[in-house]
Amino acid sequence: MSNLRERTRLSMALNDIDVAIHSALDADEIMQSALDHFVKALHADAGDIKLRDGDGWVVGFEHGFGAEVVGVRLAAAEAPLATLVAEKRRTVAVEDFMAEPGAYTGFPRSHNLRAGLAIPMIVRDEVIGCLLVWMRDNPRAFSAGEVDFARRLATSLALALENSRLLESEREERRRTQEAERKLEIELAHTKILLKASDELTSTIDPDELLERLGRIVTEATGISRVFINLIDMSSQTLTAKIATSGLVVPSARVIPFEQLSYTSRTAIEQGRTALLDYDDPALPDLDRQIARANHARLVLFIPLLYQGRVIGHISQDQPDERYEFSPKQIRIVESIAAQASVALQNARMYEREHRIAEALQQAILSPPEDVAALDVGCLYQPASAAADIGGDFYDVIDLGDNRAAILIGDVAGKGIEAAKLTSLLRDGARAYLSEDTNPALVMARLNKLAHRFMPIDKFATLFLGVLDSNSGVLEHSGAGHPAPIVVRSGVPSHLESAPGLLGAFPDLEFPHLKTELHAEDVLVLFTDGVTEARAGGRMFGEHGVASALCDIDCSQVAHLPHALLSEVLSFSGGRLRDDVVILSVARRGGNATCGA
Repeated sequence: MSNLRERTRLSMALNDIDVAIHSALDADEIMQSALDHFVKALHADAGDIKLRDGDGWVVGFEHGFGAEVVGVRLAAAEAPLATLVAEKRRTVAVEDFMAEPGAYTGFPRSHNLRAGLAIPMIVRDEVIGCLLVWMRDNPRAFSAGEVDFARRLATSLALALENSRLLESEREERRRTQEAERKLEIELAHTKILLKASDELTSTIDPDELLERLGRIVTEATGISRVFINLIDMSSQTLTAKIATSGLVVPSARVIPFEQLSYTSRTAIEQGRTALLDYDDPALPDLDRQIARANHARLVLFIPLLYQGRVIGHISQDQPDERYEFSPKQIRIVESIAAQASVALQNARMYEREHRIAEALQQAILSPPEDVAALDVGCLYQPASAAADIGGDFYDVIDLGDNRAAILIGDVAGKGIEAAKLTSLLRDGARAYLSEDTNPALVMARLNKLAHRFMPIDKFATLFLGVLDSNSGVLEHSGAGHPAPIVVRSGVPSHLESAPGLLGAFPDLEFPHLKTELHAEDVLVLFTDGVTEARAGGRMFGEHGVASALCDIDCSQVAHLPHALLSEVLSFSGGRLRDDVVILSVARRGGNATCGA
């Protein structure tokens, strides 16, 4: 009868514990409450739950020992009962540690325990912990009902602990996912800003326009309305004010020696790194405070524009009359934009310098040809666009004496100063070689050697060279890959025999020596591939288009002919050119050369 009452009591206790387990959400609360009920149900003096920690154990929960034992890590030998339970994977009871001195070590001995019951907590065939109950003063024989009660409770606690761990793992994974998504959103926003900055900063080659865009980009990226951008010349120790907004007193384009700057600004420039300039610092020199007051500046973000480690300018931002605290995100974004802007600015400045040099070279190359008394000449150069790099198209008409003239037109691959230098090399080389020998095939061979020697391996040129005797009308000519000139005779165009190949591709090429005759009223029309490659949709103007256009043009107006032909090309292409255009017209008449552009 007493055993029945005992089992009933323990069953009710287990139900109470299950209710407590399922009514709580916090795992620690569940485990502690269950342990408290467990110790009370068995009329024990103390209890604990040890959790597996590698090869040892850690006290996770306690009843009757004091909070100081929670979290204590125990080696396997220091928790002999728990270790034995894990090894045997079954319940172990010690009625009296005095009778089993081998087990009276570690935790039981240090806490003066007399008897104990240990039950493994097993999940998926793995011991994850141990539920223990202890007697201090007296031996204790645990009944079968008590052991069964303890086993059932250990099973429930093991499942509750595992579920809690899974839930916490899911929560942690969710937190990590949310944090990763948050960081990704920040990075995507950052990347979007930088991509927009890159597009805007690289789509202009005008340094002033670039700096205007930079100021706008930085303002939009940070939300700070006041920005000032200055250029720095470390060699001359000067600052040039370029962008100044919201009441800054420094006029744009003013050049300021470093000695006239505030000590704070000068130090920041010399150090060449991001800094927050605190103009409220009482230790600042008087000049710094005066400049700060005049500009209502208190705390200023300074970010240098660096190119290859050299300071070429800086971006500064602040809120007037405020100590605005810039966030790390704002600073990082402006630094990233500044890095892009530095490269774009240096490229724009280098382009501007090279463009000026190339333009000067090309103006010299494309200067009106010299007067040749027996010829009428019309010439025209039209760049593909006003902002385009200087191209490699060139022409020349050279008086050789004895009523003979050399006619030259060519195109060097590439753009910019390099192309301009190569065109100058070929034009000047042709003049030099023609002064020694007027055989166009031999001059072409010498020009080819010159081009092969001095032109980069990935560059080449096309060229037509003719020598015209205005008395006889004999035109000796040669060439390399250039569009075949057209002779217009009595309004009917016909192409000269063209010469294949490329100038400079191989050093020892031979070139054809060709001849034709120009009648008194014939007009020779020469052009570069900017004419033939003009496009309308998928169609090219082509050599056929040139010949067709010349049928409709009054070719007797030699000086006007290039302009008339260009008009036909632009009409075909909708006003757009894919490449620069040179057109040259030559006729055997008296008069001066006439050029237009």
